[in-house]
Amino acid sequence: MGVSGCTFSWDNAKALLIRETFFQELEFYDKDNIPDDIYMSLADYFFDPSFTVDSLAKTSHAVSHLCMWVRSVYEYATISRGMRPKMNEVASAEEELTQVRKSFRKKYKFLLVMIQ
Repeated sequence: MGVSGCTFSWDNAKALLIRETFFQELEFYDKDNIPDDIYMSLADYFFDPSFTVDSLAKTSHAVSHLCMWVRSVYEYATISRGMRPKMNEVASAEEELTQVRKSFRKKYKFLLVMIQ
């Protein structure tokens, strides 16, 4: 099963390439939410020694650019997955800070009332 949800074949690849929305789909691909099975499929390509921009440029300039996109998406997803726990910690800390600020404001207002 391929990354696009269909089996790998030249006919399926040609069908993808001629779709009017192909480039928009690439541009707006949701790289922040790549399912694990697709991520693992990308890893297979990423670590394939023949799947490099330079080696594919000898065959096709267009294919080498698609290769560059695939490799970039995989690298982004790898970094994003590594950062996800840290980003969750940041979000949690920001929520805690918001609660502390609200509590502080209430106590500060109370203090101002008590001083006057």
